[in-house]
Amino acid sequence: MKWNRVTRANRCPICGKSDWCTVGEKLICCMRVASDKPCKNGGWFHPINGDIPKRIVEQWRPTETPTPNFDSLMDRWSKRTDENAMRCLAEELCVSLESLHLLDCLHAWEQGAWAFPMRDGHGEIVGVRLRNCEGRKWAIRGSKQGLFVSKSPAGSTAFICEGPTDCAAALTLGFWAVGRPSCLGGTDHLKTLFRNRGVCRAVILSDNDDPGINGAERLASEIGIPCAMMILPAKDVREYLGTGGTREMIETLLSQTIWR
Repeated sequence: MKWNRVTRANRCPICGKSDWCTVGEKLICCMRVASDKPCKNGGWFHPINGDIPKRIVEQWRPTETPTPNFDSLMDRWSKRTDENAMRCLAEELCVSLESLHLLDCLHAWEQGAWAFPMRDGHGEIVGVRLRNCEGRKWAIRGSKQGLFVSKSPAGSTAFICEGPTDCAAALTLGFWAVGRPSCLGGTDHLKTLFRNRGVCRAVILSDNDDPGINGAERLASEIGIPCAMMILPAKDVREYLGTGGTREMIETLLSQTIWR
């Protein structure tokens, strides 16, 4: 089945959003509204039938979105990224400057935002997540969901977080970390990445909310290597770091955690 990504002009018939979801001939893969038929990319299948108003489906017209040259974009942004501005971003996020460099964070000046590349399991850039000074997040048009991966050599254990700034926080704590695009999705990329990098076990640092915990539970059942799930005493990893959390505290909690 051919899948077409939703756009602003042709939104998802299920959730009404203009990104991440896809529409096929007989099915819709919605990344936000759950059904009893989950799909491997973290979304859920919905049939195109009488449950969806016919007029909405008929209004949907698939459009081709060209894939940007992400490497060219990153090269252009790198030439105009100011180190002092990035140092201010690191202070604002309560993470180290080095962690932002490890994630290839750059200033997308024409977007008025900071750019974090998303990669597939082989390390190729498949999309770019943007974040502005107000904390608004979106992606470059034509992006696909991918992982936020550190350039540092992988250890035998990976710490899995949600999003690029939580990943930067985990790197600041001294762990080798990978950021998922959301609390769901990215599982296949993770499996490929870990196989390529020689990672043999993982610690899932879940956001302390229902979607985060549910997503972590699901990942733990699908990741295919020994793993431990940890819920920190904070909203997320970045808040944990900002309130004085340390690597030693996590290692102590980890010693009391059951591995699956």
